[in-house]
Amino acid sequence: LAENATIIPIRDPNGDPICLAAFTTGRNTVYAKLKQAREECAMLRSIIEHNNDGVLAVNRNGEILSANQAAGRIMGYPEKQLEGRSVYNLFEDDEISLFQKALLRAANGYSSELQQYSLLHDNGEQFFVFLKTIPIAANKEVKGIYVIMRDITEAAKAAEKVDFMLHHDHLTGLRNRKSLMKDLDADIGSATLKQTKIALLNIDLDRFKLINDTVGHSQGDQLLRQVGARLMSVEGGDFHVYRVGGDEFVVLLRDTSQKEVLNFAARIFSAFKESVLIGQHDCFI
Repeated sequence: LAENATIIPIRDPNGDPICLAAFTTGRNTVYAKLKQAREECAMLRSIIEHNNDGVLAVNRNGEILSANQAAGRIMGYPEKQLEGRSVYNLFEDDEISLFQKALLRAANGYSSELQQYSLLHDNGEQFFVFLKTIPIAANKEVKGIYVIMRDITEAAKAAEKVDFMLHHDHLTGLRNRKSLMKDLDADIGSATLKQTKIALLNIDLDRFKLINDTVGHSQGDQLLRQVGARLMSVEGGDFHVYRVGGDEFVVLLRDTSQKEVLNFAARIFSAFKESVLIGQHDCFI
């Protein structure tokens, strides 16, 4: 029989074999199937090589078997230098555990997505990626894992900047009222759980309107910035400073006591015994 023959037993109604039937595939058909398989492999390689996302093929132990050009570009390595390395060397220590779980899940045949993950560039800088781990399966057996990464560093920085702007005062750089409400909710919950105390100090500036009208709004803005800086410079205690409006500031103290609050308030008064220099004017607050 030809090497490419398919043999099928012919059975009687009782299931016992009575003869064998052999079917052969023509040589041209075999060649056509081989050509089709090669073309499909070449198409897959092309998709990986020309993908803008980084693609690493790793084994179950995390050893990098291959990398496309985008992966090398994203991480700052020529792709050949990535081969043979442990994929875990690319991660920060506190990120490895989560990635190990995703890799183990892929090894068991399940894909995972990690929305924002930090990696280490060849130059030592941190950058952010969106990660997918996908099992490489053949004949229902996982042969390896694809780690697909998309560089989202710029988007992450933009989101961080937007979040900062939402929760900070644009003039002084201090946290704003929205941030105070968010922190206060969290700190009340934490203090209740730990049986500790928090305190709020509400501060407004005497004669600020007079100073603003006398030396001008730009000088008034400078005064507000310096007041914020002096409040931040007060030593002792776990606290945050917020600007919640015009000349209104709030200090939130955590894990404190009545005595510590009074001492902290005294240190605030001491911080403003000296005048604040605004342009050529000495202002006392």
